[in-house]
Amino acid sequence: MQNNLITVIVPIYNVSEHLERCIKSIIHQTYTNLEIILVDDGSKDESMQICNKFKRTDTRIKVIHKVNAGLVAARKTGLENAHGKYVGFVDGDDWIEPGMYEHFNNTVIDTDADIILQGYIEDIDGNSTICRNKIDAGIYEKSGLVKKVYAKMLCDEPFFSMGIQPYIWNKLIRCDIAYKNIMRIDNGIKIGEDVAAVLPSILEAKKIVITKDCDYHYCVHNTSMMWEYRDENNELRGVEALDKHLRNIVKEHHMEDIFQEQLNHYFVNNLFTRSYSKVVDLNACDIIWPFGWNRKYEKCIVYGAGYFGRALYQYLKGQNKVSLWVDRDYKKYQKLGLPVNQVEELCKFNEDILIAVLTNRVAGEIKETLIGMGIKKERIYLVKITENDVKKVMALER
Repeated sequence: MQNNLITVIVPIYNVSEHLERCIKSIIHQTYTNLEIILVDDGSKDESMQICNKFKRTDTRIKVIHKVNAGLVAARKTGLENAHGKYVGFVDGDDWIEPGMYEHFNNTVIDTDADIILQGYIEDIDGNSTICRNKIDAGIYEKSGLVKKVYAKMLCDEPFFSMGIQPYIWNKLIRCDIAYKNIMRIDNGIKIGEDVAAVLPSILEAKKIVITKDCDYHYCVHNTSMMWEYRDENNELRGVEALDKHLRNIVKEHHMEDIFQEQLNHYFVNNLFTRSYSKVVDLNACDIIWPFGWNRKYEKCIVYGAGYFGRALYQYLKGQNKVSLWVDRDYKKYQKLGLPVNQVEELCKFNEDILIAVLTNRVAGEIKETLIGMGIKKERIYLVKITENDVKKVMALER
């Protein structure tokens, strides 16, 4: 048990600027019984050369070069060549702490779990934030999985919060479970590739362990920020493809009662962040939903630069309806090239303020802060969404 072979799969596509740091963080793990599979998915930069260089110096490394086919296909290629009892994934532009796989293996020794789930560290231009799962750390099996994990996986309180982080890269999964559930994902799924693998794997597992460890560094680069203009029709099709896949999985496990509402919430959340203008168009009204803010007003201020804030800002900017964009962490976003200003700037404007934060508690705290700054509460609009609103969106013809 103490010598479990762990396969680490690294899908790689045009990440040469960050790849050396990534590979070094894996080969320098304190747990050494690793099989490291670098899958170059048709990179056009220097990634292939970097992979080959490390292969020559570490016999644990296997390099596979393939025609570009996307992240899902790259992960499948890695799994087809994996020999470990357990498998982990690391994105080529991220890196991991030296003790990550030792922590994973120690937990396997202690619990014989099928899946180990960590938190992660979000790195943005030198600023690091620790992010843990909302479900408490612990060992979960049988009834505990149903009552405490499944019931909150995709939708915990508040409304758009997930109980389990959907990412595959901060988890260790028994290889046969990962293989079964990743190999069946359509290569065309480009949105939610991680949750398409994580949800069925957790449903397959008999025992999982959630730890407080956060050894994975998820690095947000300017090129990886989801704020550039996208084809929202394409994004809508991607969200629908993911939704269909997840619902098929849930149906196979006979868990529709547990997951139907969660999947509805998750679908609407993806629409908010991926295809916001389609949500507005589908509602066919003059109100900026879900704020209840009427388009007849000249312009507004957007508060919040998260995924939803970015989607809302893009939409309103395209409508010439936004005069200012603010966030408490404006410096972080400015370094990434986003035109976000400090909150105090909104005191110079008289427009209404849309707080683009989906967490009710946080949005409420922001509202109180603004009122304390002298902003009239009548100018402040929060997200207002009910179960009926979700059902309305789900029922709309797409």
